[in-house]
Amino acid sequence: MSFAENTFSRCYLNKSIAARQSTNTEESAANPLKAVQFTKDLNGIYLTLIVRSTTLNSDKKGVTITLKNGMKIFRPKEKINVEYDGGYVYMSFMKLTPNEIKKMMGSAIINFRLYHHNKVVEMKTRSNALHELRQLASNGM
Repeated sequence: MSFAENTFSRCYLNKSIAARQSTNTEESAANPLKAVQFTKDLNGIYLTLIVRSTTLNSDKKGVTITLKNGMKIFRPKEKINVEYDGGYVYMSFMKLTPNEIKKMMGSAIINFRLYHHNKVVEMKTRSNALHELRQLASNGM
């Protein structure tokens, strides 16, 4: 992960945690700490994956993404960041390859694993993330 990517991912996570701490709502659709989020800059499209856990595992690597059509995307060397927010928040921020983007545009993410922390993606989140990716990809990819 480049310095710029790492800075962006840490900034995203810290802003999301701060925004959630400033409200008294439980985790819901209004929660700014999204499990799956796509972003885009001049260098490409990025995917942020977040999962909460009560178990601490630092300096671990490995991301597995499962799509609705059964395909999997493996990133065994992908770095996972961890922060503490009343529990452990694990996050992976990765630049997607054109092949990964194509796969994800054809089928929604149904679950993912960061090291050994699993997250099942809710139906509404799947739909929103897929729509988000398709919009980003159609705008000049």
